[in-house]
Amino acid sequence: MKEELTKYTIGIATIQEIQWPGTEIMDTGDFTILYSGSTKSALGTGFVVSKEYKRSIMEFKTINESICTLRIRARIFNITLICVQTPTEETEEEVKDRF
Repeated sequence: MKEELTKYTIGIATIQEIQWPGTEIMDTGDFTILYSGSTKSALGTGFVVSKEYKRSIMEFKTINESICTLRIRARIFNITLICVQTPTEETEEEVKDRF
């Protein structure tokens, strides 16, 4: 994935269905991964941020295992990115209603 982000010069990307437990910020090569996961399901959301934008990170906030936000400092105004993993059509009705 990192190779594709570099190839297409993508500075920030959202990721879903992470399946890693807990919430963490970790550096891996030229990228930083910020994620919020769960041990109970395939849910989990986050962001992959290139080293160029790492200095601009103001806040990473997890709402729950399927929603997180990333606040970025920009030139004129700050930007909040939201990553949401929604239930699919095959998901149980109770889960979709709860979402």
